[in-house]
Amino acid sequence: HSPIIISDFLPEDIVSLDRENGNTKVVESFGFSSNITDLYVKGMHLSSTFGEHSKKEINRLLSLPSENSLGERDMLLIKKIKSKNIQQMILSLHDKN
Repeated sequence: HSPIIISDFLPEDIVSLDRENGNTKVVESFGFSSNITDLYVKGMHLSSTFGEHSKKEINRLLSLPSENSLGERDMLLIKKIKSKNIQQMILSLHDKN
């Protein structure tokens, strides 16, 4: 579901379900004027606002040994990251002076 649409509904008009230990239960709904990040992470029960593949690759890049460990494929991937902050965070850990 689109969190932008959800943010236009009152919480009492939304049924939000969560599964815990194999049991499904109704939980508090987020809605009207909720922050989009809250809707994704808390309201839609996601662990991240990144896709799983992106999250795995960014974590891999961050966990590489710090000096001169970025390969050509890594650099191409980093250039495709739209967030300049994330790019800089990765590159600063692997400074190739």
